[in-house]
Amino acid sequence: MPRPDTESDLPQKHLALPDLAGTAGLARKLAETARAGDCFALWGDLGAGKTEFARAFLRAAGVTEDVPSPTFAIVQPYDTGIGPIAHFDLYRIESAADLDEVGFDMALDDGIVLVEWPGHAGDRLPGDRLDIQFTLGPAGDRAAALTGRGSWRARLAGLNL
Repeated sequence: MPRPDTESDLPQKHLALPDLAGTAGLARKLAETARAGDCFALWGDLGAGKTEFARAFLRAAGVTEDVPSPTFAIVQPYDTGIGPIAHFDLYRIESAADLDEVGFDMALDDGIVLVEWPGHAGDRLPGDRLDIQFTLGPAGDRAAALTGRGSWRARLAGLNL
């Protein structure tokens, strides 16, 4: 019987993001490979770059209108050139059961999902996802650690970032 994955078993890539253009470049590259059913879990403290990444991802997918943070709406849906994308901000979600009210599972079934504050999803966060941990250093330097889970194990290994 195979043993469960541990964090050290999962493929990771670490990237320096010296400026917002670096974050946008990462978002563009990932948008180019995105497909229906993909979940991008965006982890990090306030100001680390989660929303900037989501905006750049949506722009790369062809969104031309304003891309507001979904902090109060919880979800912002978009029809894009690569299919439907739902941008979730789960900061105000009080329990994983609240995800039913905002259509989380349906969004995963229908298209691509970008999730800020994914820890609030609890065990509802899909096992097949790309985790992106954004960090902001004391000097304002940014970085991202990407961890592939499920199908993203092989996909991440094959990405040239």
